Amino acid sequence: MKTSVPITTLLCAAPAAAASPATLDKRALPECQVTTISTGNFDLKPALPIGVEPGSDPYNTGVLNYENFQLVKVNLTDSDTVKSTLKPPTSPNALSTIPFNTNVPTFVRSDESVNRFTLDKLSYACAQLQLSVVPLSCKFQLTAKKADRSVVDPQMLTYSPQDFTNADGTVGFKTTQLDQPKFTDLHSVELKLLSGGLLASTINVLFDNVAATACLIG
Repeated sequence: MKTSVPITTLLCAAPAAAASPATLDKRALPECQVTTISTGNFDLKPALPIGVEPGSDPYNTGVLNYENFQLVKVNLTDSDTVKSTLKPPTSPNALSTIPFNTNVPTFVRSDESVNRFTLDKLSYACAQLQLSVVPLSCKFQLTAKKADRSVVDPQMLTYSPQDFTNADGTVGFKTTQLDQPKFTDLHSVELKLLSGGLLASTINVLFDNVAATACLIG
């Protein structure tokens, strides 16, 4: 009499997907003709009043396009209608995500002349921007996409306003160095908000002094 073989003994497990390496083979990349350093402090253009619908054009610093962000004035004075205690390192403007926007906030090389870039460090905070600017705690991740479009594990970032409250009542931004070589030889970086409590859907992630090094080839 034939004995049946359980089907599970005939199936082979699929091989696990290999993780993308954090470092690209430099021999596969074109040589940089010029290396330039750019720090986006976002104060060279007028910022939108808080609550105004942002335009569709990405903010550009010459090295990077900041897609699906808005430029806002957050270091507000007593003469402004909206009140704020939040103080960017370079005042008054900051780059902000857009609540309820389903498009992914992305730092991306500005054009084909920027072959790749390194994201070195940045300053950030989280807040609710409505009738007043309210600093809030949050957690988000930045995911790097390499020049060959491979994706590496994200870096998690957290912000707690109580850790950056000054004696005069102003609330500062947190400055952090990005993991290297994870954020080297990049095509783009995507942001995803992970937590923010009950107010997560209305939280803005704000950036200032975004430092990047670009490899120019033409």
